[in-house]
Amino acid sequence: MPYIFKDGNKMLPKWQEDYIMTRKIIAIANQKGGVGKTTTVVNIAAGLAEQGKKVLCIDLDPQGNLSDYLGYDFTGSKTMVDVLKGQAKISECIVTAKSENIDYIPADISLATADMFLAQTMCREQILRKALLSDEKTTEYDYILIDCLPSLGILVTNALAAADGVIIPVQVQKFALNGIVQFEDIFNLVKDNINPSLEICGILETMTDNTQMA
Repeated sequence: MPYIFKDGNKMLPKWQEDYIMTRKIIAIANQKGGVGKTTTVVNIAAGLAEQGKKVLCIDLDPQGNLSDYLGYDFTGSKTMVDVLKGQAKISECIVTAKSENIDYIPADISLATADMFLAQTMCREQILRKALLSDEKTTEYDYILIDCLPSLGILVTNALAAADGVIIPVQVQKFALNGIVQFEDIFNLVKDNINPSLEICGILETMTDNTQMA
């Protein structure tokens, strides 16, 4: 396997360099719940799959709504917790949705303990990024979509550190719009200190009403 030099004398396989240059990882995130993040992920993934693109969805929400929607039976197979704990590779956790031509990595309620089990982990904000980069299986996908939980904690930070861009679904009402300011703070923190290539792909209006408030 050909190798290239990167970061001084550290070598990476060429497939990793190609992955870095061409990857399209998109986080769908907003600290407010109920704005349509999971629905957005499912619909984007379905649309891309219809166009012949190979898509991997990552459920990074302990509620597991994305996993549930895609038909995961919660029977104890490997999930995102195993990836973040370093107990499984990305490729070992991939499940294919029966009703959709979409691959996904499931999550369950055990992911809610991430802040605790990652507390003493070195570079804990970049665990997901390293897991994606170190597994050659991820190069098979045209797009990787990350469904984030409504939070500004370590899981969302991991998603932003791994992503090329972020889509922010927003319910068009005053209180939901106020939350964007707080999300922008964590976005800028990650961009300035961890992932300088991170960009906002767009703000997606959801559940709009034809009213003066909307």
